[in-house]
Amino acid sequence: MRTRATLIEAAMRVFARLGPDTPVIKDFIAEAGVARGTFYIMFRTREELLVEVASVIADRIQS
Repeated sequence: MRTRATLIEAAMRVFARLGPDTPVIKDFIAEAGVARGTFYIMFRTREELLVEVASVIADRIQS
């Protein structure tokens, strides 16, 4: 679960910097410092990652 959280936190930074449409998987794995295969173990697509990021942000706002 730590790797998943690392990818989500990295994605938050990447999406904040580049917006929701520009980033590609290479951006997320570089920011998180993980291999491409690790990304695909956790998420099928960048859109799936974006949905997870949105969910985490919504949970934080509600807390």
